[in-house]
Amino acid sequence: MKLILALCLVLSSIQMAHAQKKENVNLVVGTFNEEGLQVFEFNDETGDVQLRNKLKTPGAIFIRASKDYKYLYTVSNENNEGFVNTYAFNPQTAELKFLNKVSSKGSSPSYITTDEKEAYAFVSHFASGNVSVFPIQKNGTIGEATQVIQHTGVGVNPLRQDRPRAHSTVFTPDHKYLMVGELGLDKIMMYKYDPTNQMEPLSPAQTPFFTEKPGSGSRMIVNHPNKKFIYSIQEITAEITGYTYRDGILKKIQSVPMVADSTAENVKLAADIQISPDGKFLYASNRANSNDIVIYSIDAKTGRLEFKGRQSSLGRSPRYFAIDPTGNYLIVSNMGAGGGRRGGPPGTPGQPAAAPVAPPTPQPPPVPSTIIVFKRDKNTGLLTDTGKKIDIIQPGFLMFIPLPK
Repeated sequence: MKLILALCLVLSSIQMAHAQKKENVNLVVGTFNEEGLQVFEFNDETGDVQLRNKLKTPGAIFIRASKDYKYLYTVSNENNEGFVNTYAFNPQTAELKFLNKVSSKGSSPSYITTDEKEAYAFVSHFASGNVSVFPIQKNGTIGEATQVIQHTGVGVNPLRQDRPRAHSTVFTPDHKYLMVGELGLDKIMMYKYDPTNQMEPLSPAQTPFFTEKPGSGSRMIVNHPNKKFIYSIQEITAEITGYTYRDGILKKIQSVPMVADSTAENVKLAADIQISPDGKFLYASNRANSNDIVIYSIDAKTGRLEFKGRQSSLGRSPRYFAIDPTGNYLIVSNMGAGGGRRGGPPGTPGQPAAAPVAPPTPQPPPVPSTIIVFKRDKNTGLLTDTGKKIDIIQPGFLMFIPLPK
């Protein structure tokens, strides 16, 4: 009897280990050029990456996947006109198929999100400073815009905030409000969401915005997994601000710098912000001359951040990064040389750069654009280079999508 019991325990352990075995996942990468969408298989045990498929498009600046992963929604900018694109996606085979595109009703779209029930998609525009709302059709495609909200005003920085610059659209944890990071106005705009109003589901909240530090440049917003804290990253001053959230109201916890006070101003060009799956660490990327990922721990009770370290992105202009579902790896998308707005020549982001004197023909960038794979220590939050990378031209947003079991 004891022998039989022991064998049962061994078999049970083997089955549990097999059930808990990590699975490979899809890594979907968007680019700022005609290379469009690329799908890789990512091994979350070794960090190995292998190309599965690619689909040339006019660009895939930002990507959002449907909950069942059957559709990918991207935004692109073509001749200063924005578009929202729908692609059918098969996570098993990595097959991609273009379905449709509609005008985004703005210029330089920078972010797309959907509501919890996937009834609508919401797009923010950096150049035109507006937010557009699109119905999602029964066949999964994006329909024509039903609502466009134009922001107005200017910020205190005449070079960077000469107009509204809506940068991100993120729902509050309770999905009752849409937050918009307004880089040009130093505000987090708040819109009440009413899905029953089919033509105008967004309306100004009772508290229509929360003002951040003048001249800071509100860029991206992320929710903590516990749904109590919200963090925003300010592009111009390279700072992170934490808030508590309840019933449409943000209350500031603290603001922390991403660079030392003694650092030259031109290294402040913050980009992306993410929280580890366990909610213990926050990561933020800085471009310009810094080109690094800054690491903070998060106090579970207060939401306060504590600096833990920084890791070179091992490239130039880390615009986006992603943490794999296991939390074992952090993948950084380095745009390389020409990492200014929309991948244009280096200069003041969002502003035209001086025309080059020479050479008369395009030359390869002096710093290659790459995607770097870092191993992540779940206890300390620190990152180490795995030596693995993907050479890709102007990579942008990247996201993980599971492979069907």
